[in-house]
Amino acid sequence: MTYRGRSVNLIKVKEDILEVQKNQDLVKALYPADELTIEKCGFAYLAYIGGEKKLPIQGLFSDDITHLQHRLGFKKGLEEFLIAHGVSFTELLFFLEAYKNHKDHGADLCAVLYSTPPFKSSHMIDDLLKDTRGYIIWHYQLESLIRMFSNIPDKAREIRKGLNRKDPDSWELIKKFQFADGSTLFDVYNERRMAPVTSNPEYLGAYNLFNLIIRQETDMEWNDSIENPEKEKSRLEKIISENPNDAEAHYKLGEVYEFMRGEGGGLKAMECCEKAIAIDSVNTTYLAFLFYLTLNFDDQKAFDTLAKFIELWPDEGDYYTERVIDELGCVNVEFALKYIENLRKEDKEEVAHTMERWIWNP
Repeated sequence: MTYRGRSVNLIKVKEDILEVQKNQDLVKALYPADELTIEKCGFAYLAYIGGEKKLPIQGLFSDDITHLQHRLGFKKGLEEFLIAHGVSFTELLFFLEAYKNHKDHGADLCAVLYSTPPFKSSHMIDDLLKDTRGYIIWHYQLESLIRMFSNIPDKAREIRKGLNRKDPDSWELIKKFQFADGSTLFDVYNERRMAPVTSNPEYLGAYNLFNLIIRQETDMEWNDSIENPEKEKSRLEKIISENPNDAEAHYKLGEVYEFMRGEGGGLKAMECCEKAIAIDSVNTTYLAFLFYLTLNFDDQKAFDTLAKFIELWPDEGDYYTERVIDELGCVNVEFALKYIENLRKEDKEEVAHTMERWIWNP
């Protein structure tokens, strides 16, 4: 087939990538930072999926390439998708490798990333490090991770000195690592002192890697036992004052307001959640929380949010989808029927069918 006007032998490209440990020239050609091009992303993508036209990691990048493919054609759609999401070649390979390692176990990549039993993030990383190709990808992400802390004086130097990057268990060292002042990488992460991902898309893969490492191995849920809500509220407000575009901080502040449930607390929680969504419009966690907040107050907003949630995450199985489905037990049936009817008039049959099934046959 052809890609960007060039003839591409998919079988040869696939063989080269899968045998990368035997081809050091290919390693040098593919992985240097100054050689990370959209075209090489496309070659790797096409090779790994064997010419299929659907991205297997839709949850991670919060989109489905088939929408662009249908509108623009596959080649143009792929290019637009990669540009829109700032996907680097190493990041693409890192997550495709993770997907490849686990797809035979019946778990999609998103389930693995969010530590859905029986998989844990540590297991995925262990598997990734078993072969040379995955090991190379890991170390490029690890280097990006280190550079995320380089805006703090001497921090990057301390990290490089403290980590044995030749150790296959480097991720364990990351969890245990402490700076000279006793703080950990998690402290820096929680206090939002890392270099912002939004200003450098190359950090996106490293940020996802770090999230994968620190992800709790239990079901995530909206906070229902915040020990000191006023203190947490002050901490989050300080973060937002310094970085108004921190979507996660807005979302967490909404959780605090929802927990406090004081006068106007629900409205403030919705405002915070809407600010988070305005910054990160394809985050299904934020959408699920907004749906939860609005269901009993604003049917239109709740169902608009639900429709967006279904478009982004149409499959059952994760915690937030199950929670959304549970909330539909007290839905306004008359409004739901009219809303679903309008979806069908707008030629959104898949969303309408899923919504119908979730409400009446979960």
